[in-house]
Parts: sequence; structure tokens; C-alpha cells
Amino acid sequence: MKRYFFVLICIFLICNSTIIFCQYAIPEVIIDEGGTPDERQKIEFLLSTVLTTINQEAAGVASIYKIREYFTEYGFTSIKKLVRNEKIYSTFGYQRASLAKLRNSDQFEVRGIRVNVGAYSRDDKKTIEYLVFIISSDFLVMDVNYSLENHQYRKLIDFGEKPSNDQTIDKIVKFLEKYKTAYKNKDILFLEKVLSDNALIIVGFVEMQIVEEKQISENKKYSIEKINRYRRSKKEFINNLKNKVFSRNTWIKIDFSDIQITQHRTIPDLYGVKLFQNFKSQYYSDSGNLFLLFDFKNPDSPIIYVRVWQKNKYPDGNFISLYDFIIES
Repeated sequence: MKRYFFVLICIFLICNSTIIFCQYAIPEVIIDEGGTPDERQKIEFLLSTVLTTINQEAAGVASIYKIREYFTEYGFTSIKKLVRNEKIYSTFGYQRASLAKLRNSDQFEVRGIRVNVGAYSRDDKKTIEYLVFIISSDFLVMDVNYSLENHQYRKLIDFGEKPSNDQTIDKIVKFLEKYKTAYKNKDILFLEKVLSDNALIIVGFVEMQIVEEKQISENKKYSIEKINRYRRSKKEFINNLKNKVFSRNTWIKIDFSDIQITQHRTIPDLYGVKLFQNFKSQYYSDSGNLFLLFDFKNPDSPIIYVRVWQKNKYPDGNFISLYDFIIES
């Protein structure tokens, strides 16, 4: 009995040592190209320090405030939300990331930083996300968001009617990444800010219904999807997010794929974005097509005029699109 007890203790210590080792991992970010050698070296040090401190907070031996000096005020708020709400940490030793200068700017963008997300349920196998960092010319982190999947990011500009301004494509990508991160971080203020007060909002809810099929020998039961769609005002939509979706679910996962961007032919500041959204949370999951109509007159503060969720195509075989709306220029 004593020997059996001793074996259990050893197993417990080994398992916990593995967990502690993961949380204490000291990641090293390596940037192979982009920027000058001096810029790469400074950003490698910056992000390696950030990831190490995130791991220390996850392990309970240090606080994220230890690296406050490496961030702008907004940047620190964004990383703190990810650390405290999403419980991110890194178990990856060497991380190779891409560095690029933002168009018409002296800021840097770093993509490809992998993190584990501890907020997701234990039975969810996909616990890895990628971060994108925006860094100022004086090497302060200005913003941090979850990134689109790399293949989506690379292929994005090839979809739809390519906008004439590549800089706007960059802005749309960054907006989608921030939009995705806002849902996961339950950032209701951001979502409220980007929606027009008079936005057309169509939401969807998938309900599984049990149906009985009576036969002579036995009764069979199977479930079918019932798709419910509702029009909501901005106030109703935001209140539902805040008081039901965000408050009831400890964690939320949202992923975008099949992204298509279309610039309006006669109103160049308007863009339609169609994408496939996979939504998963603690108590509810669904997937379907999401259409967003943006006004990018001010690229730094875009406004959403239309948000429509669809599970299935219309009878004509199409989903809703930019030209289904009459827009006064």
C-alpha cells in the first residue's frame, strides 16, 4: 500500500512538473527578414520578454504589469485582456515570426506568434491561436489581436473585386482581426462603437429539435436543425451580447474563413465583406455565413451599416451581397 501511494505521488509530481515547465517556458522570437538587423534584434528582444512574462503570470510567479513600460496605454490594455480573459501562454521555445513595415507608416507589424489559450474548454483540441502585434517606431507595443489564419491572410486580396487601394485591404484585415478579438475578449464597447446607430442587423440562432419517427418495430428519434433569424436594433443586439452571450459563457471562440472583399463600384468608400463564421462558446455553437457592409470613409474608424447572418443560401443559390442594398451616395 505504501509503495502504491509512493507511485501515485511520483506520477502527480511528474504531471505537475510538466505543467509548470510549460508555463515557465522561455520563448525566443526569431525574425528572419524584414526591417534592419537592429530593428529585428530590438523587436525579437521585446516580444521574447513579453511572452516570457505572460508565462510567468500564467504560472502565478509574476504580473503582466512587470512589462508595462514596453507598451502604449492602449497596447497594454489589449494584451492585459488577452492574458486575464483568455489566459494565453506559450509552450513554444523558438518562434519564427514575420516582420513588415505598415504602408505609409513608421510602425511595424509582427505576425505568426503562437500562443495556447487556457480559457477554452478542456475537450476542445484546438487550443492554439496566432497573435499579431503592432509596434511603434520607438519599439512600444501599440496593439495586440488574434490574427486571421495565415492562408486566409495570404489569399485575402485575391477574392472578389479587388479594391483599388491596397492600404484599405490592410485596414480591413486589421479590422476583422480586431472584430474577432473583441468577441473573444467580450469587448462590448468596441462592438458598440463600430455599429451604426441605424444598422441593419439580422442575427441567427440554430435550435436542435428532436423528431420521432414511428415504425412498427421501434420508435426512432433524430435531431434536425431549426434555423431562427431575427432582425435586431443596435440596442437590442448589444444588450443581447452583453447580458446573454457574454455573461453566460466563460469563453468564446470565433473563426473566419472563405473571406471575400468587394468594393462598391460607384461608392468607393463602401465595402462588402462576406465570410464563413464558426462560432463556439461554452454553451452554444453554430456556423454560417456572415455579411458585413462597411463604410471606410475614415479607415481608422470604420462603421458597419449592415450585419447579416445566414445559414443557408437563398432559393436562387446565392447569399446576400453588397448589391442587394439600395445605397444613396
